[in-house]
Amino acid sequence: MTCDTACVLVQRPMDAVFAFMADPATMAVWNIGTVDIRTDADGLSRGRSVDSGIEVCIRVQPHRDQMLIDYLVGTDPSALTPRIFARVLPGQVMDAAGAVLLMSALRTPAMTDARWNGLVARHAEEMRLIKAALETKDTAHATH
Repeated sequence: MTCDTACVLVQRPMDAVFAFMADPATMAVWNIGTVDIRTDADGLSRGRSVDSGIEVCIRVQPHRDQMLIDYLVGTDPSALTPRIFARVLPGQVMDAAGAVLLMSALRTPAMTDARWNGLVARHAEEMRLIKAALETKDTAHATH
């Protein structure tokens, strides 16, 4: 199995970065692999894959005490699997102010090289979008 990890330094407090990433509503700001994302009352998000057009379900599971967020993904809401992981660290780990955001994505055996390469490229762009949204203090999303 392969994984891709991207890292970005964000000039915001760790708590703000964690809150942004743990809020399913903010996925519409940064998740460019899934479009038309909507979240129901029990926290299950649904959208459409840009690769296949099929409906994708995502459940966000924050673990605040560890500053970790699991994103469970799949097409069947009763059989979601952890596929994307985020971790927020203090900026000091990179001798900087702010917070460090790491995101990892797992490649499933069913993914073609083309689909995987697209995911890796989108992953890097998503980190840029997250950083921009948080650092510009997008009041609609970054302050949740």
